[in-house]
Amino acid sequence: MILKSLRREINKIDRSIIRLLGTRMSVAKKIVNEKRKSGLPVISPGREKEVVEKWQELSLKYGLDSKFIGKLIRLIISESKKVQNEEFK
Repeated sequence: MILKSLRREINKIDRSIIRLLGTRMSVAKKIVNEKRKSGLPVISPGREKEVVEKWQELSLKYGLDSKFIGKLIRLIISESKKVQNEEFK
């Protein structure tokens, strides 16, 4: 059945998204350790703005709603900051 096959494909994609988010959070922890060594603050508003803009730009390339993508990356950044703040303690 085609529907069943498509749902399996979605499930595979979902697992990839979760795996990539886990990898992103691991890198965020490494970043905060480097920031600590360099005496830099955890929060980098300029970098956040740059990331949001890049994601929104890429969203157009893939036919996605840029407002949705903006909300999504802000949510990811928020979690990343939480992880970094916990790691920084």
